[in-house]
Amino acid sequence: MNNKKALEKFICFYEEFNINNKELFEEVYAKDIVFKDPFHYFQGRENLYQYFVRLMEKVKNCQFSILESIEKNDTAVVIWRMTFNHPAMNKNQPIEVYGASHLKIDEQIYYHRDYFDSSELIYRNIPFIGSFVRYIEGRF
Repeated sequence: MNNKKALEKFICFYEEFNINNKELFEEVYAKDIVFKDPFHYFQGRENLYQYFVRLMEKVKNCQFSILESIEKNDTAVVIWRMTFNHPAMNKNQPIEVYGASHLKIDEQIYYHRDYFDSSELIYRNIPFIGSFVRYIEGRF
């Protein structure tokens, strides 16, 4: 599989986000994947898979929309929107977060780093704290 095909599989996995599709997950990610986002750092495909399993136990209706992807040689950037419901946040209203994934590819994804606004994900959606964050943002 070439790098373009690996990126296509990555996009397909997230557009149809279903953590129960472990076979596709294993096709997308290398065994020694390094994953990083503003809150987490994982090494190894099984550790990343278990993280996704735990995450999906806490949220409902997690969906990704891939807005754009750019690929050059062994590097890709994917711009996305994630929409999900979390029972403890935002009165169970859908939460939307925009972000980007920086990927390194050698037949499979071996490096995946997500960039997103953590306040958009969490702080604005927690009762009381969200009001305070929005107030502070308004003051700027």
